[in-house]
Amino acid sequence: MTTILSLPDELLAPILHDSVLHDCAHRVAPLALVCRRFHRIITPLLYRDIDIQCNGASGAHQDIRRTKLLHHTFRSKQSLRQHCQSLVIKFGPTSWDSMEPLDGEDTTPNLAYIAVDFVKWLYNTAELRISLMSFYDDTWYETFRTSMPSDLFVLYSQAPKSLTRLKLLQIDQENAPMHLPTLIGSLKCLDNSACLRILDLTGVSQIGTEHDWKRLKAKAGTAPFTELKLRHFTQSATALEALVMWPVGLKAFHFSMPMSDYYSGDFALTRYDLGIMKTILSHQKASLSHINIHELLTKSGVEDFNLSGFHQLHTLCMSRDLTGIDTSHVANLLAPNLLIFRWDMRLEDQQCCRGLEGFAQPQEEWIRAFAKSSMGRKTSLKQIQINFYPEGWFNEDIDKDYQYPWDRMDRLAEEFESLGINVVYNPPNITKEEFLRTKEECLNFRASLARGEITW
Repeated sequence: MTTILSLPDELLAPILHDSVLHDCAHRVAPLALVCRRFHRIITPLLYRDIDIQCNGASGAHQDIRRTKLLHHTFRSKQSLRQHCQSLVIKFGPTSWDSMEPLDGEDTTPNLAYIAVDFVKWLYNTAELRISLMSFYDDTWYETFRTSMPSDLFVLYSQAPKSLTRLKLLQIDQENAPMHLPTLIGSLKCLDNSACLRILDLTGVSQIGTEHDWKRLKAKAGTAPFTELKLRHFTQSATALEALVMWPVGLKAFHFSMPMSDYYSGDFALTRYDLGIMKTILSHQKASLSHINIHELLTKSGVEDFNLSGFHQLHTLCMSRDLTGIDTSHVANLLAPNLLIFRWDMRLEDQQCCRGLEGFAQPQEEWIRAFAKSSMGRKTSLKQIQINFYPEGWFNEDIDKDYQYPWDRMDRLAEEFESLGINVVYNPPNITKEEFLRTKEECLNFRASLARGEITW
């Protein structure tokens, strides 16, 4: 009788590997105890994705103990180091709920030495994610406002030296201001031969001077990464320009300043708008193939965002709040070789939700004008994606003629399918029957309110 053990490794290994998700490799640990052959195949999975917590003062105690045990394992069994492909290092709690008091010998304020050791040891790591969260302890927060803590400086400096196969570097300091000049200085050894392809930064603070950005501009065209992701970026336009100019050829650019940037924390030094973005991105227009700008919280409209000179651009993603719904300048978005346009209706802020009225006649007409403009110019546009995930109620006044949003999208899809443009959108998250019932309830409520039968 044929058993799974009768399969050669060439077949058995892919079966076992494909059955394990990246975030639950630990669940297959018992399989490693079945036999020596399973142990040999399963072991790389157990150490493929490493996630450690390095702040003993605020991390959950079980995470700290797990980190210490893992450090001991890698120190004593060097052969296991080769298996790590993804390394996540956390400083600070992942949430309020994870903050637990420590006791006895387990109380360790700082395990940064473990993070540095891991970066030195796990040489095959291709993805490095560093997350630092602060809940605004005054003394600790003020330290971040003036300088980069020495532990992080050592860590950031060590990464490009030791991780020669690193393709993704993600640093998230959303609640702890990032010292951009020091970070850039620690990456100074990067050159065109490095493997780094994605630089992903969240929480770039206002720390830095014009002299810092002048020095970075002097490095223009030297960095290897081809994709830049920036979120919660409160630095000046000069700093952003220097970052965009740094790589040899930037292919993908992502930028978002969520609403929280404007009601908590520091305001951005530059009030970014699409005109400023277009000027900065023009430095890389010969190579940019993907642009994603979600929120800027500035005036809407694309009159200053003419992409006609971006000949390599094939994918453009923008939020509806950013483009606005004025159809006068929709042609500005039509780069000569644009293939895909994604119109994102979502809002990132939890205090401001998109209601069922979010895709109405003006939105339908904007998409129609955009598609017709593409046809008139005979561009390469093949697909328009609409991301619309409304809450199950109306946030604004409507009238009795208000239509089911997905009927409008169906109409657009049918209208432009025969003309070579595929209009796609997410499935409804509310049925038409539920929509009509909610609409009637809303109209009845508004009528009662107008008659003074109820007060708001």
